[in-house]
Amino acid sequence: LEPVLYTKMAKFDERDPRWLVEERQDGKNVNNWHWTERDYTSWAKDVLKEKFGDFSFDEGAANIKFKGLKSVDGEVTVSTRKGKVFSYYEIDLTVNFQAVIMKDGESKKAEGTLNAPHVSDEEKEDFEVSLKIDKDTSGGILTEIVRAAGVKKMRELFCEFADQLWKEKCSNALLPAKVPSQPTTNAPKVDLSVQDSVPQKAPAPTSAQSTRDIKIREEFRCPPNQLFYFFTDSQVISGFTQSVCSMNLSGDKSFSMFGGNVVGINEKVENGTLLVQKWRFSHWPEGMYSNVRMEFAENKPGVTTFTLTHTGVPKDDFERAEQGWRDIWTKRVKGMFQL
Repeated sequence: LEPVLYTKMAKFDERDPRWLVEERQDGKNVNNWHWTERDYTSWAKDVLKEKFGDFSFDEGAANIKFKGLKSVDGEVTVSTRKGKVFSYYEIDLTVNFQAVIMKDGESKKAEGTLNAPHVSDEEKEDFEVSLKIDKDTSGGILTEIVRAAGVKKMRELFCEFADQLWKEKCSNALLPAKVPSQPTTNAPKVDLSVQDSVPQKAPAPTSAQSTRDIKIREEFRCPPNQLFYFFTDSQVISGFTQSVCSMNLSGDKSFSMFGGNVVGINEKVENGTLLVQKWRFSHWPEGMYSNVRMEFAENKPGVTTFTLTHTGVPKDDFERAEQGWRDIWTKRVKGMFQL
């Protein structure tokens, strides 16, 4: 008989370092590997309103004053993935201004707005700005000064905002690996009778339940065949959904996503242009499906118009399905691949 060797195990509460898992603040997202996203749109609007609220500067003999925002729209988010931080914003910004200059011993004035309709993280230093003059009593002198100096200053202030976004919201977006050291006292008792709460699924729908339809139309800065690949490759989908996925475009054409919570059949596949699916949540009655149609069209060079039509979604699961399409399949994909 072969001798049997027994390894001494640690006793309960002994805190033997051989059996301890390192305590870390990023325990739910070790090494910040998975995709996270935070919305800072409200914060960004407040900062921009403050920067353009009452700012004046001299340009030669003229004085230019920004008198607050006429409007600010868009979204600002900060994301993390694989230990890296990404800031994403798409903003439409309109600033009120007033300019004054002395001419022929008289004070001449110009008023109007500066509009930047597409300020993004990719063009924060050289975004397009249009000038609208409501009045100019200087004979056009102030118009030209604002067109040059006012636009330049507007870009500079926005770059200050972008730097503030990075310092205040991006620099600390990654979770630290270790928690502060604690005294090595006996480990606290664990109540094994208490379990983490698990989100409950909506009740299984019946075939007679009323349904609703989802319609989404979005533009992505990539060719149709590339976006089609992102939406049909198992590994890519597993990445941006942070779950196990299987997508078959041939053979039985079945698909399974979110760890089997969403399943179905790819009924029609036209590479780069169309994907039609029979789609269902796994808790629906057997044989009950909704219908998904994804269209990929290049209406302008390098830009894909993605149109999703999802029909026959039971009303109890409508909000859950719509949120998934908007937050994961459109917004998250745009952010992750910078589209």
